[in-house]
Amino acid sequence: MSTQPNILKASLLLAAIAILTVLASCQPEGLVFDPQSGQWISPLPTPTSPTSPLPTPIVTSGPTPTPPPTPWPPDFTPEPTITSTPPADPLLIYDAVNRFSLRLLPGWYAVTPGANAVGGVTRISTYDVHLVDDPPPGSMSIHITVSQLDAGLSFEQWLADRRTRETSPEYGAGGVILTEPQPYTLGRYTGVTYTAYRSFSNEGVTLIYLLTSDKRIVGIGVRPADSQVLSNVLPILSTLDVSPISAP
Repeated sequence: MSTQPNILKASLLLAAIAILTVLASCQPEGLVFDPQSGQWISPLPTPTSPTSPLPTPIVTSGPTPTPPPTPWPPDFTPEPTITSTPPADPLLIYDAVNRFSLRLLPGWYAVTPGANAVGGVTRISTYDVHLVDDPPPGSMSIHITVSQLDAGLSFEQWLADRRTRETSPEYGAGGVILTEPQPYTLGRYTGVTYTAYRSFSNEGVTLIYLLTSDKRIVGIGVRPADSQVLSNVLPILSTLDVSPISAP
């Protein structure tokens, strides 16, 4: 049997091994050899799950918006602080017993009766009664009280009885002289005013009596009895607000 074919096969095998060795030494990084095409090719990509393509941005043509101009000089004014309730007014007073309010002027003081008192008088003055025993010279004072007009009694009848008491020694008013009452209006209240003097001194008090819509009488006394003093206290008295009986 001839050995020539075997020698040929062995030669071809050695030649193939040599070629593969050369190819392996020349293999580019990341490529594999394709025996069908005889070329180095990239390995097939690993299948992955499909992904949605990103939306294509819409670009429109137009002028570039201009930012608003910065004011100059810059405004550094802070924003106002908003509170749920307004601050208390130190000049506004309320008499819970006589049920009225009014606004003081700067430099005036007020003392109101206790909330549980049966009755009382609000005292307003240009001096602090807690610090001064006797009224200083040139001082002014106001006394205010409110009473109910008895049923069936008119204001004129009440006034006549009141003037009798103001001059009766039985009520400690001996020697008091009263001027004739004059019509008087204070805000929405109407009534009368007159002056009471002591016969043995020049001291006097201006008296004002006003009738409210719910038949109550506001009594006001202003010292000293002087027209200029009355003008000075009118800015206070004009703020008088008497609460109706039905109001809290």
